[in-house]
Amino acid sequence: MTAELDLVDRDGGPLRRVVVVVAHAGDETIGAGGLLAALTGRDVAVEIVLLTDDGPAAVDPLTEQVGDGRGVLLLAPWRHDGHPAHEAAGRAAAAAAARTGVRLLEYTGADTDLAPRDSMVRFAGGLFVEQPPDDPSLEQLHRDSAEPWGADTRWYEERKRALLLAMLPDRELGRVLELGCSTGVTSEALAARSRELVAIDSSESAVAAASARLAGLPGVDVQQGSIPDHWPPGRFDAVVLSEVGYFLSPGALERTVAAVRSCLADDGVVLLCHWRHPVEGWVLDGSDVHAAFSAVPDWARLAQYLDEDVELLLLGPPGRLPDPTR
Repeated sequence: MTAELDLVDRDGGPLRRVVVVVAHAGDETIGAGGLLAALTGRDVAVEIVLLTDDGPAAVDPLTEQVGDGRGVLLLAPWRHDGHPAHEAAGRAAAAAAARTGVRLLEYTGADTDLAPRDSMVRFAGGLFVEQPPDDPSLEQLHRDSAEPWGADTRWYEERKRALLLAMLPDRELGRVLELGCSTGVTSEALAARSRELVAIDSSESAVAAASARLAGLPGVDVQQGSIPDHWPPGRFDAVVLSEVGYFLSPGALERTVAAVRSCLADDGVVLLCHWRHPVEGWVLDGSDVHAAFSAVPDWARLAQYLDEDVELLLLGPPGRLPDPTR
């Protein structure tokens, strides 16, 4: 049986906006006309976005249009309806949904017999497919390049890594969690200081590269998963989040801060490292990430490094830095 759609956002909260993606003028009427008519008189803004570029270039402006996905519903053509323009628009919307955390519904038009019944919802005579968002951009980066950031060749990256390692307060770290390990260049350096290292990345290709790089090192566990939905059990003495926080949606960042707070040991520390310039095509930037973590009342700003390109910030309980007399 097809479920009835609740007009709420991804977290079950009230809607403020509905953003409708179309590949052709009139798609919204055919695919979602009943839903849009039902919004008449409600305090919900409706925005129609006509994609004039149906390729990956549409993802960045669509992400900007949606912004913080909380309180928003994104409607787009079904990704598998057989029409190339509809499918491209659906893929762009799916990528934007991953970056913003918005709730995504795909309208099916006349091809409902092809849609998966177990993920369909009905509203005002229309049928919609509710599927998870999907942004392949970071995976594609790792497929296209053995090390997309140049972490093992660029002096800028080597210097930044040395700063990161120097800010960690203990010579011998206990159990460390690295969120967003990419190909494992920083992981390798962290492993030399850790009793146990859990390194996570969402990209399958990145995890394969990191696993190969770190093979044979004791106490290293490389895992694939998207944070904060994938989270390892247990508590950690240090959590490192380097150049990855702005790839989260605002809601996912909020949940990540809460997850880090829950898993951190009583005397544990959080080390953040992020690019200071705007991050095109994403909702957040480095300052947003650092502000979200800095807002945790239990954590003091223990140390900070700042230049025109990068900021590193160490948070933890007051007095956690090493004793200068020892």
